[in-house]
Amino acid sequence: MTLTIPRGDFGFDINFELTDSECSAFNLTGYILHLKMWRPGKPKDLLLDGVMDIDGDPLDGLAYYTVITGDFDIVGGYLAEVEGTVAGVQISWQTFNIEVTESPI
Repeated sequence: MTLTIPRGDFGFDINFELTDSECSAFNLTGYILHLKMWRPGKPKDLLLDGVMDIDGDPLDGLAYYTVITGDFDIVGGYLAEVEGTVAGVQISWQTFNIEVTESPI
């Protein structure tokens, strides 16, 4: 999956449907979720580590990240993933691509 975002855009939600290994809705009860983004080959140098919100009932596995000013100001290709933590457990969902495209700010 590749998410394309024009440089400088903000104020919109990126929606996620998080599932378990059997493609069923992941139970997000108690989880703190983050959207993390980095340059390929540099996963320790996070460019984005944003707190996400659970959308409605945690049993439905739906979550979103609201993009804020400055999140996507640099044109380029990036890797990203959703990471969740609860009671000493950390889980990451499949890594995906974010392409920030040229656009006047």
